Amino acid sequence: MQKWLRTRLADFLVFGVLIIFSIACFFLRSEIENYLLRFGVENALVVGIPNETSTGIFLEMEDVSTVGAAEQYLRGCFDYQLFNPQSTLRKFYTPVGDIRFRVQKAALKTCTRPEIPATFARSCRYVEVSSSMQDEKDTRNLALHANFDWVHPSIQRHDGCWFMSVSLEYFYWKLQELLFDDDALPELANLLMNVSGNPTMFSKSTVATDEIWGKNGALYSGSGYSFWFPINPSNLANVTTKMGELASPQWLTGDTRMLAVVVEFTLANYHAGGYVSTVLLLEIFPSGASRFTAVLLPFHLAKTSGDITADVLDIFRWIIIIGYLCLYKVWRTCEDYVRDGFSGLRYVLSPAGLLDAASIGLFIALQYWRSSKVKPVEPMSSSNSQHFVSYSRWASWEEMAAIGEAVLVFLLIVRYTTLLRFYPPVYRFFVLFSKSFRVGLYYLAIFVPVAASTIFFANCLYGPPEAEG
Repeated sequence: MQKWLRTRLADFLVFGVLIIFSIACFFLRSEIENYLLRFGVENALVVGIPNETSTGIFLEMEDVSTVGAAEQYLRGCFDYQLFNPQSTLRKFYTPVGDIRFRVQKAALKTCTRPEIPATFARSCRYVEVSSSMQDEKDTRNLALHANFDWVHPSIQRHDGCWFMSVSLEYFYWKLQELLFDDDALPELANLLMNVSGNPTMFSKSTVATDEIWGKNGALYSGSGYSFWFPINPSNLANVTTKMGELASPQWLTGDTRMLAVVVEFTLANYHAGGYVSTVLLLEIFPSGASRFTAVLLPFHLAKTSGDITADVLDIFRWIIIIGYLCLYKVWRTCEDYVRDGFSGLRYVLSPAGLLDAASIGLFIALQYWRSSKVKPVEPMSSSNSQHFVSYSRWASWEEMAAIGEAVLVFLLIVRYTTLLRFYPPVYRFFVLFSKSFRVGLYYLAIFVPVAASTIFFANCLYGPPEAEG
């Protein structure tokens, strides 16, 4: 009895210290600055601030339901917040790196009603843009123009105004003249002269670009037709409007499913010492409706003081995990089971053993990821490079690491509660839970087939047709 009590007290002490250290590491690496970084961008771009719009029309992002409304939002609230140095967003955030326009188009498919007369038939396209349903064809033959700059602006001044002739050599765009104010032209001219990418050539996803979960349930990859240009802290008012005039006629068409408008640009907040990877996703459904969402992921490029403190606590966690859980506790518990006439695998396959194994494996995986991760992008200063510089994957990795730490804390707390089974109320709770779980399995055996058949029937009635073959 004395040895059992001494061992159990050691378990209480070790798991208690491990939980405290893990919670401390979670909050040190997920500081309040991360929340504030995301909240500031969300308040300015997603919710919006009245009277801060370039067009005089205030429109929140959640109110966007059509392509026309999305254009109003981009030309109004978004244009003012990002390109006007007097906006609330620009007072605290500085745009860095490049800004990219990217679209994904649905591929052609065989129509489900071939009996329609040819005079009334129209081309049919997939509803989603997965890897097998996405259009990957180039819109022009690029074999003769491998190093072609897609836009060449020339500037002339006439009667106090600037005229910019934008020569687009692709067959579907004509020579056009765009009228600009004196204030906007110099920045816009420099902007268009530094455009990179090719909006008619399909480009595959890169390691640095993270996938985007849309509200429509689709997972959008980092591929598509795209071009990008450097964004700087100067005043670029009305740039969104003019760039939209160049892009919309060919990009916002009936086969467009995802328009990553002004996507994956990065905002720096030097007050909080962090960055925000910003993605504005416009989903265009085949019914004509649209949905505008924002994906905001804070991240840091250098270790903060909280990261350094957490690294010190990780040393003590390594000692506890390897020294106590992996070596001492496994050996001692298996020895106790063998002494009682059971196999040593009884502990390994028990719920307590599985929780210990999951906690050990998750901790080692998190530490390996932190020690081996490498920035999958070029330096942020390399604007106008051959590849768009994206930090969305890096920011997503940091978010997943924080989720992993939270799961680790959860597993440790559950394991700690198993040590309290000597207390009668806690013991009765575990007995109640085990009996309720068995009863719940019988309930699921009745409910799951009915629910699955109802969902299948509703999908057959109202769901879109699936891809054939």
